[in-house]
Amino acid sequence: MAITSARDDWDELCERYYQSVSRFDPQPQIKATWGSKRSLFNDLDDDQHYAKIALKEMMLSSIDEFPVSELDSNRCFQRVFIKRQLAYELSEMLRSGARNSDPLKYLPYRSLIQLMLNPVAQFSEVLLNSLKAIPERLRVAKSHLAVSQSVVDLYLLAAIEAIKANEQWLSHIPTMAVVNKYTGNPDHFIKDIDNAIYALKDYRLFLENDCKCYINKVESEGLK
Repeated sequence: MAITSARDDWDELCERYYQSVSRFDPQPQIKATWGSKRSLFNDLDDDQHYAKIALKEMMLSSIDEFPVSELDSNRCFQRVFIKRQLAYELSEMLRSGARNSDPLKYLPYRSLIQLMLNPVAQFSEVLLNSLKAIPERLRVAKSHLAVSQSVVDLYLLAAIEAIKANEQWLSHIPTMAVVNKYTGNPDHFIKDIDNAIYALKDYRLFLENDCKCYINKVESEGLK
């Protein structure tokens, strides 16, 4: 294999890696190009989870098989970085219960604030569909957490407090300058904001009253 050819092949492999990152965890700017029917949130179903595992395993195998001797120093450094990142991500995904252990990751604030900070094309449609997606997202979150055996109590308590902040932040969306600028009619979102806030409150009650780990925390430490 010629050195130039090997380096081109490596660059192509890296491009496939970065494309996979964008596919499964895209930023709002990328997501907006998917069309107004999409929301800001990643899918939470099992098929997506196992597809990501298979992709990371395939990428790691390709990196291991690549002839390191034909890469320059910059590409060798890039190889080490990507390999370590993939190995860490894969170990976290394969760790028992890891996917369901953090109730904070299901909250909508982080993705929505990125949209507000980086307005995209079809801003109004992306915001609306993201708000509409919140109740179903939190329903799936409850089903994931209900079967988890590894929810960390500290995460759970932090999530309960974060949900309260999410509820308050969502209620202010119609008054935000960026929403007024890019939508022209912020009142159009009120119904879906109310539905999202209701879903957040229901999620909070689930964590407070129904999640096994929280019950154990209350019983063992007397927290109310």
